[in-house]
Amino acid sequence: MFSLPSGVARLFDVLGEGELPDGFRYKEAVMMFMGGVFLFETYLEFRQRKYLRKETVPDELSEVISDTSFKAARAYSLDKWNFSMFSSVFSLAEDMLVLQYDVMPLMWKWSAVPSPSSVCRPRGHW
Repeated sequence: MFSLPSGVARLFDVLGEGELPDGFRYKEAVMMFMGGVFLFETYLEFRQRKYLRKETVPDELSEVISDTSFKAARAYSLDKWNFSMFSSVFSLAEDMLVLQYDVMPLMWKWSAVPSPSSVCRPRGHW
């Protein structure tokens, strides 16, 4: 029979009760999970890039696609891969900063303050 490690089992017991233990550092846990997912996806992307860097048409595709079409598709795929990696790194950094510095609660707090234009608007007009 499969059994969970004691720390994981205790966490599931606590979460099943609907409350987190005192001092549970949820930000760090979420950021570690986000980093782990990013590392796994990056690993898969680099494995794919290894095949994108091959300059010759695979034997299986030699009758289906011309050499010039393959080179154009390969160049496009490499550019797309580079942009995707930049976008992923930027998105991870942005999400980590928003989480670390409590940007969302701050935005909620600011959105609750009425603006002068909403206070002076006549009622009944949409």
